[in-house]
Amino acid sequence: MDSLLTDGNRVANDYDTKGNLIKSSIYGNSGTLESEQAFTYTTEGLVKSKTTWNTGTSLNTTEYYYYNDYGNIASVTDGEGNCKIYL
Repeated sequence: MDSLLTDGNRVANDYDTKGNLIKSSIYGNSGTLESEQAFTYTTEGLVKSKTTWNTGTSLNTTEYYYYNDYGNIASVTDGEGNCKIYL
């Protein structure tokens, strides 16, 4: 599914059979890919990881999401190993 943004860029989203967003790509005005995000999910349908690629840079990062027994986010670990804990 594609969407046109107000700045003229285009977003293309891909979904799995459960309706979860698995990839989001942003294309510039010229049609060149500028960045992408890919998502993985737990068996319960919660986001497990988010990887971001920025075209033309080495700033590719992956964040990992962890949940408590109630399905609430408990912590997020970024690509540098920094962990944010949510109470």
